[in-house]
Amino acid sequence: MAVACKWLGFCYNLPASPSKGRVYVWRKLKELGAVPLRSGMAVLPNRRENVERFRLLGERVQALQGDFLLIQLEFLSPRDEQQLLQAFEAQAQEDCQRLARQLSALGEEPSDPDQVEHQVGQLLREYSKVRRRQAVPTSAWQELENRMAQFAQSLGNSAYALSTRLQQLMDKYL
Repeated sequence: MAVACKWLGFCYNLPASPSKGRVYVWRKLKELGAVPLRSGMAVLPNRRENVERFRLLGERVQALQGDFLLIQLEFLSPRDEQQLLQAFEAQAQEDCQRLARQLSALGEEPSDPDQVEHQVGQLLREYSKVRRRQAVPTSAWQELENRMAQFAQSLGNSAYALSTRLQQLMDKYL
């Protein structure tokens, strides 16, 4: 009976020159949220969408005159698997800290509405990118989700308060 593997391994090899191919693959793996296990090997949870993502990246590797393997992994040592989970947690921690700093900066000093709209747009675009690459649930991600929900609620409260105040002023002066 086959055991369902929890992990996918993407093993690749690219020519040393030009380096832009290796840089492209490295950036794409980072964008996918893959954790490097060894040089030329990255790991993601074994999910249908990750199989497709790795397969598409593999096609790109071949177009760059390289080769790749897409394999299912099963850790025989719980310690090794725990180290992989810690690497995913550290990656999420880094992403979440960066977003938390952006979120904090939004609340520091009132700005004009256009600037706030631009900053919120940037934050939400970055949040969306980071959210797509969160491969495994982490405590850092949950904490950021809570902060984002609080931020959204405070924006809603601020908008409601401003709307109410404007209505009062209009009633008073018009």
